[in-house]
Amino acid sequence: MSSPARLPHVAYPRLEALFRAGEEVWQRRPDVREAHGSVESWGYWCWMMFSGAVEHAELQSNLYPVPDSFLIERVVGSLTREQFVNSGVIDATRFRDCLVEAGVDLEAGGRMLDFGCGCGRLLRILARLAHRFELHGVDVDADAIAFSRESFDFASFERIGTSPPTGFGDDSFDVIYAYSVFTHLTEPGSRAWLDELARIAKPGATVVLTTGGRRLVEHFLEGVTHDPIPSAAALKARLPELEERGFLFFPYEKLECPDPRNVEFFEAWDLEAYGMTFVLESYVREHWLEHFELVAHRAAPDDWQDYMVLRRRER
Repeated sequence: MSSPARLPHVAYPRLEALFRAGEEVWQRRPDVREAHGSVESWGYWCWMMFSGAVEHAELQSNLYPVPDSFLIERVVGSLTREQFVNSGVIDATRFRDCLVEAGVDLEAGGRMLDFGCGCGRLLRILARLAHRFELHGVDVDADAIAFSRESFDFASFERIGTSPPTGFGDDSFDVIYAYSVFTHLTEPGSRAWLDELARIAKPGATVVLTTGGRRLVEHFLEGVTHDPIPSAAALKARLPELEERGFLFFPYEKLECPDPRNVEFFEAWDLEAYGMTFVLESYVREHWLEHFELVAHRAAPDDWQDYMVLRRRER
């Protein structure tokens, strides 16, 4: 058997228990050690959070809770619990990749914000960074924030309004990321929230935002998405506008909710203020860089949304 390998110690009891269970499994699985090289590797952590938890009861029993189906539906539609967890592993890995490629020293740590955290789909995976980063999540969904506060001991959560500001002070964060938030905002809403993220980001901070780029446009034109708005015909009719401006917004007229617990929730929304938004790189370069520089544009690494990697300019 190999010599003992250690995951970092943390001050969060449940996360600490998960780390220690991960060490025990590591020692018993030479095939996993060969595949991932180090108990501290991101690859091993992701294996623990999905495949490993299926195979080992001690991992499963120490995982953070998965939300009820009605909360999952609000975030990613009608996915199973397993699909919810796996999608979190994939998307959290993409954000981590973006940070590493942007030169962020993950061992140096700092303060990190999940903007639009929902019920913690990504933060439950990015908990691996909690030994270095002070993690925060914000969302407009009170139910999702209540679930996250109750379920996760390694991060702080706050509900925010549908328009700025947040309750954070200037220069609060070293890293901010948002998955599928700017894919649903109007043009004024996008600009308002970009200004707020610029306010709470430290000079030099890395901000990673996903957008609906050309690949997502193709999916909608092919009719292979689960979103009914826009229809392929409606999107095709406005393609010249998208090519000219680089920004296109389709408000939600009505949201179908398979889970009846979400009917009242979505009826309370202003469906003119939220919808499906497409943002091309050209638009980002022209309109999003008042406070930021564009470090990288990763076009649909998972054949879905684009990742815009921004750096907060000096004030």
